[in-house]
Amino acid sequence: MHPDVVIGAVGLLVAAGSGVIAWLQLRRTPVPLPKNDGKVQLRGSDNDLQLPDNGSVGASTLLGPPFGRLPVNVVGRDHILQVLGDLASCPDGKVHVLTGMGGVGKSTVALKVCDRAIGDGYSVWWLSGVSAISITAELLGLAKEIGASSVEIDDVLAGRLNPSDVLWNHLRFKRRWLLVIDNADELEELVVAGRAAGDGNGWLRPAEHGLILVTSRTADPAAWGSHAQLHPLEILDEGDGARILMDLAPGAGAEGFARKVSLRLGGLPLALKHAGLYLSLSFVKENSFEKYLAGLVGDSEDLVRPLLGGTRGTPQGIVATTWDVSLTSLARRGVEGCRSLLLLLSVCAAPDAFPLRVIQTSVHAGVLPKKTLSSTLPALESVGLISLQHAINFGDGTLTSMTVHPLVAEGQRLTNSESEVDHSVRTLVKCISSGITELDRRLPSEWPVWRMLVPHVALALDHPDPERLGEETLNELMHIAARIISALAIASEHPKGEELVRHIRRYVAMFPERHVVSITARYCIVYAKRTGSSSKEGELEFRSILNLQRDLLGDDHPDTLHTRHNLAHTLAANGRIDEAIAEFAETISRRERTHGPVDDNTIGSRLALVHYLTRSGRVAEASREQEKTLRLMQGNWSDDHPVSLAVRKNLAKMEILEGRTGGLDAELQDILLRQRRVLGPDHLDTVDTVQSIAELHEVEGYLGQALLELQGLLVRQTSRLGDSHPIIVDIRRRIDVIAERV
Repeated sequence: MHPDVVIGAVGLLVAAGSGVIAWLQLRRTPVPLPKNDGKVQLRGSDNDLQLPDNGSVGASTLLGPPFGRLPVNVVGRDHILQVLGDLASCPDGKVHVLTGMGGVGKSTVALKVCDRAIGDGYSVWWLSGVSAISITAELLGLAKEIGASSVEIDDVLAGRLNPSDVLWNHLRFKRRWLLVIDNADELEELVVAGRAAGDGNGWLRPAEHGLILVTSRTADPAAWGSHAQLHPLEILDEGDGARILMDLAPGAGAEGFARKVSLRLGGLPLALKHAGLYLSLSFVKENSFEKYLAGLVGDSEDLVRPLLGGTRGTPQGIVATTWDVSLTSLARRGVEGCRSLLLLLSVCAAPDAFPLRVIQTSVHAGVLPKKTLSSTLPALESVGLISLQHAINFGDGTLTSMTVHPLVAEGQRLTNSESEVDHSVRTLVKCISSGITELDRRLPSEWPVWRMLVPHVALALDHPDPERLGEETLNELMHIAARIISALAIASEHPKGEELVRHIRRYVAMFPERHVVSITARYCIVYAKRTGSSSKEGELEFRSILNLQRDLLGDDHPDTLHTRHNLAHTLAANGRIDEAIAEFAETISRRERTHGPVDDNTIGSRLALVHYLTRSGRVAEASREQEKTLRLMQGNWSDDHPVSLAVRKNLAKMEILEGRTGGLDAELQDILLRQRRVLGPDHLDTVDTVQSIAELHEVEGYLGQALLELQGLLVRQTSRLGDSHPIIVDIRRRIDVIAERV
């Protein structure tokens, strides 16, 4: 420290008794200051301030930046460096704060800004923002260097002046300077005599002739105040990450493998630096990007634990330790549940987004603490451990999702005990289960949520030892998977549903045939197959599952009725429509008795019954069932709801069969227009309406037009659904029939 800094840490400890006590109290106790229109009147002969002739501070030997930490090349930060460089030359009167998670490179960017500023002739000061005592000592030392008198310093020590006023009474007249406060993660440490960082009248104030740059994990704009502008620092893309690795370890191999290592490490500069330095060592066995990547993918103890954690429960890893500092800080501030919530989100499939809506519903259902939304989530976001994204979904609403950096997630899983991780997985399953209760599988606006859940459910299904989770959790997990697969089938996204099936298959072999988990797993598999293609095997499997469910669960259990409903669909797809109609009628009867006539599943079975009655030519029966459905639906669904559109389409089909075609083209075109807007052009209901329009044109004798419509549909949908899908099979059959008549 500069020898002239008489108020340094040592000097304070040896100062006269009452003065020391008064100074130490400045940290937490507001000190009454003389009132003279907001200006502090300084005492003594050194009171008059003289501005240097050139308006600049001049070269400083105090508080020099730690340039030894600055890498030769700062990669991927050109834009923010340009922004901050421009602000240094043309200050805008704001405090600028670089925010981001630990290890993202905030200090590196700040050092590069300092390096450039010194090259341009600016005075640059750098201090740590970790301790209020050191902040005050060093900034008062700066005040002394730029003109503060010994009398002013004495008044600060005696509690008669606010230290920040002394600094700014001199600093505000200076030109061409840069002050960096690094690692100011605890904003309480920036409080001076009761003045907070966000107040704008303490250490951090608007400056017209210089730039104040702070690095911090705290990204809450309200905490920094209206005079501050935040600059979030993001992770690096794989290309920039590869450049860091190749700079540090130029002989470690080709860029392609360097990019893969960068991707595996999530583009986090601290992790990339560790990896590059490791690879630069001559004696390590993983002496290439390819070998290092193989070790990371295989979770090599020699590579992963030094990076992410020493032993379970101890975040001793190079990267994990920096995040543990953030969690400790939040706990010290009294924010509850941060560690448990971060672990919960870390057993998700990071970095895939997780829908906030599921968390909200879980809180309302009592699965998660009430403070989760009001304090815990915002706190984790404020220190960069999670991030929130807002996107416009299909229904023109805003879908908010959360992401966790993959290394944060991996570090949490590694540094917590096995039982804690398993507990978080069980809690996550409960959250998802409660979260999807309010989702309507038929509403396109909610399909993004179902899609978003796929990777997280898949990861839970891939648990290394599922039996540790318990039968109740596994059964709940299977039911979640079944509902997601169903929603994706309704959304005409069968391939995404089949992603889950690949993770479910292991459970059929893992449990006995009569075990509920095995039964539900078999149901998921055969249901996904049923929605993707018709097969005799599907019918046999549904019958086998149905028999087991009737025996173990009873005829009226919801699972049993789901299976019966889908068995009926399979019978129809295999050409046995009369048997399908009988199964639907039985399913409706039981669903009405157990769940009520307006239950979503009951209505779904009714719509299917009307569809197949119409297809079989039993128009009178279809008409009676349609009337019942309309009565039940009154006031329950809007005109654009998929169910309402399906009912209108069924009515149009009945009229086509009865030969009443007048006005039907306009009706079907209106239905199609609404479906394309609400459901999209490739939804199965939309496709079915196009088929109905072609059927109408066929009945009216416009065979060429009908043929063109069906051929266009065939080309578009075959690439999506595959040759064996029931819809594709039906379209080809109709094309052959019409072609013979043309």
